[in-house]
Amino acid sequence: VSVVSALGQHKPADKLQAAFQRLLRQVDEQRSLLADWSAYGTRYHQRLGSELLPVYDEFRQGRRSIALLLDEHLEIGVLRGKAQRTKLKILLLDLLDALLGEGPDSELEALYTKHSNASFADEKAAEMAQARELLESVLGVPMDDFDGTDNLEELLFHAQNKMSGEIPDRPDDTPQRAKRKTAKQEAAELKKEHAAKKISQTVREVYRKLASALHPDRETDPAAREKKTEQMQRVNQAYETGDLLALLNLQFEIEQIDTEHLASLSAERLTHYNQVLREQLAELKAEVEAVTAPFKHFCQWQRKFTPEDVDRKMSAEIVTAQQDLRQVKADLERLQNPAELRRWIGEIPTAPEFADDQMLDIFLEAIAPPRRPGKSSKKKASGRR
Repeated sequence: VSVVSALGQHKPADKLQAAFQRLLRQVDEQRSLLADWSAYGTRYHQRLGSELLPVYDEFRQGRRSIALLLDEHLEIGVLRGKAQRTKLKILLLDLLDALLGEGPDSELEALYTKHSNASFADEKAAEMAQARELLESVLGVPMDDFDGTDNLEELLFHAQNKMSGEIPDRPDDTPQRAKRKTAKQEAAELKKEHAAKKISQTVREVYRKLASALHPDRETDPAAREKKTEQMQRVNQAYETGDLLALLNLQFEIEQIDTEHLASLSAERLTHYNQVLREQLAELKAEVEAVTAPFKHFCQWQRKFTPEDVDRKMSAEIVTAQQDLRQVKADLERLQNPAELRRWIGEIPTAPEFADDQMLDIFLEAIAPPRRPGKSSKKKASGRR
């Protein structure tokens, strides 16, 4: 029986006891949650490495093969007329832009330069310069101190931070001298330090009582010594990590304390315990937040989600990725035929009737990267064959 379950059967006598029981329960819940997510992390990475990423890689290779095929068609001149070649070149550059945005590829970069008359790096640098200029004019935020990035998302994130005041515009904005503390502030800090020492002493007392009762060197029976050695290891680990709940559970386990003892703790002791538990709860919540961060993109629409939710989303994403892969393979095979390519290009309206992004929608099934969970995907063209 744990401290949480035992105390849960007793009605708290006052607000301090109520807070104590609530904090114990919350710490226990967060610790269980952390254990569940840590265990699921192993399964997640196994599925990611064996089921999803290989499909993504094969899908990218399929799209890469389509890009090389379209270049070959342009080289040998299978299309009739300048308008068709222009359409195909625009679609090829859009595909190359998407592929190079996923990662460097020297062959594709050379292909991009060949068909755009400008290097991919130069075009991206020009886009970033334009984005910085736009941010400065629209938001009124100087961006000169963030030159050199080639990532638009990083640039936008930096701009948001600067607008919120999280990043100073210049190093000189930070005062060099701290303001002199008032006597009232100094007294409050001393009081806080004194309280922290008292709290530390309170937890140390629990540790010393356990260490005195469980010291294995004082045990003559080999089996009992082995058990106490294991328990003492748990005591040391709990003390080092500031895990008050684990220490109390160990006291409960060896019958050093009971429910009546915990229900009759003094107000001073409860105040100290509650502060330790609040700190422990905050640390556990931060750990849970960190361990769940890699899974959030799977469940963005959910405020709270479980490992089971993520696993279901993973299964759905694997099915979608496999469907996309089958489609790209079919597209690659179909576009091998020059007649099929000419028929397909002929179905695409010419500018200015059709904007480039609308033209790209028609081509998306063949060239778009797999839809990632939590991100909207472009609508598939209904006229696609």
